[in-house]
Amino acid sequence: MSGMDLGDTWNNIPTALTFNHLLVLLLNKCNISDSFRLPFHSNTVYKLEITNNFLTRLDTNFISNFTNLRILNISNNNQLQIISSSFFKTFQKLKVLDLSWTIITYVNLKMNKQLVFVRLSNTPLNNLKLSPKGEYETIDLKNTNLYNFSLSNSLENISPKLQIFADYAFCCQVYRDPKIPNSLCNSDKPRLSSCDSLIGDMAKRILIWVIATVAIVGNIASLTYSLFFDRANLIKVNFALFVACLNISDLLMGVYLILIASVDIKYRGEYIYHEMSWRQSPLCQLAGVLATMSSETSTLFVSLITVERFISVKYPHGEYRISSMVRYISIGLCFGLGLLLSVIPVMHPSMTLYSNSGMCLGFPLRKSSGPLWAFSVAVFVFFNSILLFLIACGQFLIYRIILKHNARRSSTVRSTNVSLASRLILVALSNLACFLPVSVIGMLVLVNDYKVEEVTYGWIVALALPVNSAINPLLYAAPRIYTSWTVRRQRRSSNPISQRIHTSQL
Repeated sequence: MSGMDLGDTWNNIPTALTFNHLLVLLLNKCNISDSFRLPFHSNTVYKLEITNNFLTRLDTNFISNFTNLRILNISNNNQLQIISSSFFKTFQKLKVLDLSWTIITYVNLKMNKQLVFVRLSNTPLNNLKLSPKGEYETIDLKNTNLYNFSLSNSLENISPKLQIFADYAFCCQVYRDPKIPNSLCNSDKPRLSSCDSLIGDMAKRILIWVIATVAIVGNIASLTYSLFFDRANLIKVNFALFVACLNISDLLMGVYLILIASVDIKYRGEYIYHEMSWRQSPLCQLAGVLATMSSETSTLFVSLITVERFISVKYPHGEYRISSMVRYISIGLCFGLGLLLSVIPVMHPSMTLYSNSGMCLGFPLRKSSGPLWAFSVAVFVFFNSILLFLIACGQFLIYRIILKHNARRSSTVRSTNVSLASRLILVALSNLACFLPVSVIGMLVLVNDYKVEEVTYGWIVALALPVNSAINPLLYAAPRIYTSWTVRRQRRSSNPISQRIHTSQL
């Protein structure tokens, strides 16, 4: 009968009907609501499915006429939230129960000793009572709110066949219970975290601290130099101003890494008990905004620097230049677009993009659906891939122009140009190393439902994503600071000689 619109029509049929040979009854997608009553009796039905309907509660009057029921599937009733305490007492012979994709929070199965398979996944379940003498073989608790649950206290004898499928937070409690073997609980292990720590791997923990320190110190040093020792160029030269803006973008990544590393220290040893509260906290949302804004504005400013360098190399005599108005508008657009892309997930009613992982990142490295996942794919896969392609093309054109015109210039100019070209190639490679893995893996997930390995994800988060923020000041600012320091030293060393010559002449 699946697919038939039964509605309330069956309620007018007398209930004296009896079917003695009916074994399976399927009432899926039949527009069944709470007022629906089955108009017949049957002691032979062993399987009943009532999925994808409009039930909000279950009581003893609903299907009390099926005393020999073995399999009951009421999944995908996304309005079902109340189950009468006496509902399951009617089905003492029940072996398979599926209540997944409902909104129930409490289930009492103490009277159902013969249950073997129980599926309660994708529900807000926070309270579960099992039969102490039950011989369960499979219990599916994935994506529930059941965290404070002791399996050893709920069951007198744990069957050697029992397999539990749950979130990692639930399994962590199982792992800590000496009475229960670890192999009993199955979960998708967090890609970077462990039961004890947000950053479970010591090597990655050290790496994140190192990159965060270098990113913060390097970018602050570069900004300090630009503001106090190179202010004239900061005002007049487009390249210097764009690099300063890039330093600000990369500094945000350093702040994000320090924030994540600090949370790791705060919850060290007991992280799993705070995982959900951390992921749903405003601080995690802020961390996600910082990371996204940093990565997007950094890529945008590298693109802007590439355009500026291309114009400078292509037209060395100043035939074309980025005007002051255009550069300030470009800077405003880069920061504005980066901020917009980073706060859109927070403005969405569900606000789940940054809460998908303890690192508070919105990367589309797992197949999903919905508007936020589509937004993540659009930004981190397609938009970033376009920018990376433009950066690579721009750097290639710059390198070709430099090689083409080098033969007609002096050795000093040639050396400077080769140094510039080499530095720009390093910039392009560092950006590709940072964002290309995310784009490629995101594309594989989108097209082939590729499953990202835990090790791969961990190194992307700990190394590939943030390392660019530490490298950029070394590539852009360090050469400028070194050159300026060399020139100043040469000037200071030449001044006393000039003064002595002038004195001897007098």
